[in-house]
Amino acid sequence: ETGNGTDNTVSVANSISLDTGYKGQIAYNDEKDFYKFTVADVGKYTVASTASIKSLYYRIYDSTGKRMWNQYESADSSGNITLNETLELERGTYYFGVERSSNSQTGNYSFTISPASVIPSTANGLIIYEGEWVFVANGIIQSQHTGLALYDGEWFYITNGKLDTTINR
Repeated sequence: ETGNGTDNTVSVANSISLDTGYKGQIAYNDEKDFYKFTVADVGKYTVASTASIKSLYYRIYDSTGKRMWNQYESADSSGNITLNETLELERGTYYFGVERSSNSQTGNYSFTISPASVIPSTANGLIIYEGEWVFVANGIIQSQHTGLALYDGEWFYITNGKLDTTINR
């Protein structure tokens, strides 16, 4: 984008498709981006995102522009944000917004919005899939993996690609 961007309000949001990866950038002259998507079936949908920025707000608005979901995320020790949230959505049109949390922050982000039964190809690490924690790499459950996985600054033990809750050290 040039100037102040072309997708900075709900009224000029870029149309996107579900289960497709997108990339964007927050810049000094472009503090937020909006994307328009349609949900055909009532159900659970996963918002997955990674970003190389200190902190962001992720938001979803309904067709009238009313904010219905708000998530603040800050970078981990590597300087990256990882978001993986599952939401219940009704049929209809929605707007997904990505907004910086302070004026001095800039960086790139990517995201996917998918039916919850589909693991987004951008998903990495521990995620909740069909009610249980699994270890994924590039959207694929790593069922052969047994060992440690870092999540939110803490280490967790994985057995055959699933979080092993019997190990507590």
